Amino acid sequence: MASGGPFILSKEEPVNILAGKLNPDASTVLLCAHYDVFAKSSGANDNLSSCAILFHLLKRHPETILVCFTDQEETGHGGARLLLEWLKKHAVESIIVLDTCGYGNVAAYRIASGRFCRRFRKMTALKMKKKYRLHPFFALPESDDRILASSGFPVMLLSVMPESDVLALEALSNAYGILMNYASSYELTLANLDVMGTIHGGAGDRIESIQLESMQNVLNHLEETLF
Repeated sequence: MASGGPFILSKEEPVNILAGKLNPDASTVLLCAHYDVFAKSSGANDNLSSCAILFHLLKRHPETILVCFTDQEETGHGGARLLLEWLKKHAVESIIVLDTCGYGNVAAYRIASGRFCRRFRKMTALKMKKKYRLHPFFALPESDDRILASSGFPVMLLSVMPESDVLALEALSNAYGILMNYASSYELTLANLDVMGTIHGGAGDRIESIQLESMQNVLNHLEETLF
């Protein structure tokens, strides 16, 4: 397949949309964002904010990256599972998942697989952390990265959250360390994060909550480290 698109990847349902470098190889970066939204939600932050970032990248670099807009993230990750089947026949260098990138002032990331991936090490270098306010987190809300990690390719999740949420998660991590996921206060802390109001149909998941500077920060970070 030649570069361009869109190319529909579907088994009736879910329906994924691929565009960009449709003949991927071992140097191709695959960027993903789910386009489905929680029932009765505008989906402004979860996850149309991330889709908008990928549209910008796709417009500027269609011959360099492969973009996949995945379906059914909110209802069992059906689109990610369908993409796994496609990846069995196609080679990519790494996979970057964007989710909820429109609300907050800290760019959080989680490396689901491939911690020593050259691309990820470049993206998370100290100077990049300072420049783009990057912060590593394992306790980010569930996303397609967990499913895609079973592909065998390096997988990273990029998200955005308010600084107050970062401090709350840091306090939990400092108290419990690697056992924080099993702490009795873990689920309560997650439920009370400010960003939770802008995802999964929360009252704040609306266009008025979107902070364009947050999206621009993610876009600038990707442009500097991918091209």
